[in-house]
Amino acid sequence: MADKTVNITPEELSGILSTDFIENVPFNVAVIDKNHQIVFANESFKNYFGNWEGKYCYQVYKKTDEKCRNCQSDESFVSGKILVSNETGYDKHGRSCQYVNHYSPIRDKKGNIPYQLMMSTDIIYSELMQKEYSLLFEKAACYITVIDRDFRIVRANQKFRDTFGSIEGKHCYEVYKKKKAPCNICNALETFEDGMEHSSAEVGLSLDGEETHYVVTTTPLTRSKDGISLVLQMAIDITEIYELETQLERDQEFFHSLLQHTSDGVLILDQKNKVIFMNKPAQLLLNWKGKKKPNYNTLKNMFPEEFFIQAKEDGMISDLPSTTIRNHSGEEILVRFKAFEIKYKDKKTNKIAFITDLRNQKKTEEIMFESKRDDVISETLAGISHSVKNLLMSLEGGMYLLDSGIKNNDSKRLNQGWGVLNKNLKRTTNLVKSFVDYTKGKKIELKPVNPVELTEKICEYQKPIADKYGIRIVFDTLPYINKIMLDPDGIEICLSNLISNAIDAVMLSGRNDGKVNVRVKGDEKEITFEISDNGIGMNKEVKAKLFSTFFTTKGGQGPGLGLLTIRKIVSEHSGRIEFDSNEGKGSVFRIIIPAVSKSESK
Repeated sequence: MADKTVNITPEELSGILSTDFIENVPFNVAVIDKNHQIVFANESFKNYFGNWEGKYCYQVYKKTDEKCRNCQSDESFVSGKILVSNETGYDKHGRSCQYVNHYSPIRDKKGNIPYQLMMSTDIIYSELMQKEYSLLFEKAACYITVIDRDFRIVRANQKFRDTFGSIEGKHCYEVYKKKKAPCNICNALETFEDGMEHSSAEVGLSLDGEETHYVVTTTPLTRSKDGISLVLQMAIDITEIYELETQLERDQEFFHSLLQHTSDGVLILDQKNKVIFMNKPAQLLLNWKGKKKPNYNTLKNMFPEEFFIQAKEDGMISDLPSTTIRNHSGEEILVRFKAFEIKYKDKKTNKIAFITDLRNQKKTEEIMFESKRDDVISETLAGISHSVKNLLMSLEGGMYLLDSGIKNNDSKRLNQGWGVLNKNLKRTTNLVKSFVDYTKGKKIELKPVNPVELTEKICEYQKPIADKYGIRIVFDTLPYINKIMLDPDGIEICLSNLISNAIDAVMLSGRNDGKVNVRVKGDEKEITFEISDNGIGMNKEVKAKLFSTFFTTKGGQGPGLGLLTIRKIVSEHSGRIEFDSNEGKGSVFRIIIPAVSKSESK
């Protein structure tokens, strides 16, 4: 119990200590008497060590009923000095704890020490807070500085020092910007003036003199009676992001310039089928003069229907080597149309179309073909005159036999002469017809045609000739192929010539199992007519001359104009002709024509 000479009663002590100050200090505060009984403790003490009323300090601090051997409290009561010691005890949950205890004597009016003020702070918590603060400040992934009202850097973290260099005695503008005067617009100054948080994007110079882009934020750190005394400045380095954005802008500009200056028309649609880009060649090709870009419904009236179907797994929508589109004026234009869908992480993104105007190309091909055709005609006039000379000689021979038969009343010589005349008359007719067909430059007339039905009809025409020589014509095709735009007369000439050539090749081989295979294959891109045989085939020399002049392999039985005519007709269909042949085994010819559907030609 307290001495009777005490001039401060416990009630008075409680009144003194029960102020807001004692309750709000960030320490565990307790008051003990000389018997070490706790007579007062604040709420922080109770929350940390537990219930204290009616207990001795060692019972609360140490959770024991024995007084501490080396009691700093006794020494403070005797010496009247403030003592500090590191202690180990237990908190209210029974967990071991370390704390620093301050022993401060409380004196009465006579100078006696009836009570002692004990203030404790958890060492582990305090050190942990300090470590966490230091770790957060030093290892933060941004630049952190503390600056005073003179804009001098008081403290800076490691990342800042590594990037901008030494800070000793330097102003923020010297270190950040390598300037000698404060910035015209300063976030820190604004924070010092209004106490508010401010942010802005800035460009500084690193220790190596490289531009560093960052977003800086200033916020008040400490205040005094004169206002804000220190400002915390945090900056996030966005140099890589800035460089990436710059590179993306350059790439986008390059991509835009590339698309604008390509000769092909280019349109790009977004996920909602809205046109987001249309280059100048596309505007000219579509005759689009409006400021607004064409909408989806307008495109449906212009583009092939394949453009509006779902893309394949590889992203391809359509690749039409030759088709027609309709421009804004309603004019039909021959183009190559290629479109695909751009995907990102298996999600649909933009749809892009490349349109190549084939009109000039078509005219150039026609001019080149006509020029070549004229050259070939000039080149082979001598050959034709030689053929005519041979025909005339044959006709004279036939006339001689006919005259001789009449004079001698020899029916055998009459028949023989008539046969020679008839045979050479057909040869003359074929020569003239082929030459006229090739030189007159007849234009094709496209119509919607079923390629299967057309080919089957031509096979039926050729079958009697083949049957006569024991040659089989085998027709093979898919069950159904859509109608495409063809010149039926021109294709009939091509197929009839190729089938007739195949029959002749088999006849010349002398085979007993002669066969000519005729196939029609097709998909959404192109149709293929294929004629193959097991005839004599061609050697390397014959294959090299096949399309070069009025060349024939029939030993004078044909004019040699058939393949040139075929190539002309196929070219006018924007198609191509391919062949392969092995001497003694046979040949195969393929006519490949773009599959322009009926709907596309409207």
